[in-house]
Amino acid sequence: MKTVFVLGAGASLDFDRSNQMPVGADLARMIRAALSNEIAAGSGDTSEDSVQRVLGISGGFFGVHKEAMHTIRDHIHTKDSIDDLVNEWAQDRPEVAKVAKICIARQILHAERKSLMSPGAIESNGPGEVLNQLSNSWMGQVHRRHRIGENVRRRDLDDVFAGLSFVTFNYDRTIEQYLALAYIALGGFTADQAYAHIKRIPIHHVYGSLGELGLTNAMPYGGYSDGLINAWQGIKTYNEEVGTEHASTIAEVVRQADKLVFLGLGYHPQNMRILFPEGKDYAAQTFCCTLGLSNRRHGEIGQLFSGKTLYFSEPCDSMIRSASDDLFY
Repeated sequence: MKTVFVLGAGASLDFDRSNQMPVGADLARMIRAALSNEIAAGSGDTSEDSVQRVLGISGGFFGVHKEAMHTIRDHIHTKDSIDDLVNEWAQDRPEVAKVAKICIARQILHAERKSLMSPGAIESNGPGEVLNQLSNSWMGQVHRRHRIGENVRRRDLDDVFAGLSFVTFNYDRTIEQYLALAYIALGGFTADQAYAHIKRIPIHHVYGSLGELGLTNAMPYGGYSDGLINAWQGIKTYNEEVGTEHASTIAEVVRQADKLVFLGLGYHPQNMRILFPEGKDYAAQTFCCTLGLSNRRHGEIGQLFSGKTLYFSEPCDSMIRSASDDLFY
């Protein structure tokens, strides 16, 4: 039985503790505020995560980048998301996309550092307590109940997570971080061993991410000094073409699913085309989070599925709780 979780920004909210995990318009507001502060500080801002410093180290900060900062700050309020703004401006002003990516990466690294699974939280409370605090999150419930009907022991983590795949439109690494903590706290693995195990679990970032996790990797969860210099280069905005091979892999993962679970998505038409390039019915049993979804978009996604489809107009954690009998047994 193959279960695929398809994740949007709303799926990361369960791992938040200070309203820092950015979602849609919230991310746009955070970016505008940060840019406003940096512009007010003037040229020569050498703070660790300033756009000026990052670009200066990455090839140079020039007048076109300063103009891009002003463009994003002054126009972002006219769009529902930073991606929509990039989609309008980047073709004529490619530097807008570059500055936007730095801004996106900056906010998400900050959100990871403030999340319930941050390095500081782990150091203070230990991996086991962090997982305990997340036991009722949607991922905590998946961890607790996936394959429960097969009497799989919860400490046999490779078996617990077998058959799971994740397709995420998010740049953050919350899924990878949760899984690594599970292997460390419950499986008795070292950090190196845990990272090796989670790389066996299919996690597909549609538009890239801030970087892979791992002790020998350059981008730990939450980043570090100078981390932003590399982090922004690993992401794409939705107006950029997803590589053909990467897109085909994602579409095949979705096509082979026995159960499809959509969490925290806005079901953007372009994103759905990546998941369903043939635009025809899929027979998987489907679970859709539709909280805040318009009637039109609801109707559009309903046309994709010919199998049993269940809709839940509730947050991700509540949805998994409501869907538990159909999803896990």
